[in-house]
Amino acid sequence: MSKFEYKTEVIKLGGTILSKRSLNEEELTSLLNRYGSKGWELVSEIDIQTSGWTRTITLIFKRAL
Repeated sequence: MSKFEYKTEVIKLGGTILSKRSLNEEELTSLLNRYGSKGWELVSEIDIQTSGWTRTITLIFKRAL
């Protein structure tokens, strides 16, 4: 049976409606490539919303032991 380890990365977007921090596509791509080069595979993403605005995104990765 295969065994895996898991890792989470939380991206906080925060801010208010007027000063909302958006997710930078280049930063996200760089983060995913960095994890991928170390053998981590993105398996899920969870976004937490408040009043219709995404506040945090949790990325869940796994890799074989």
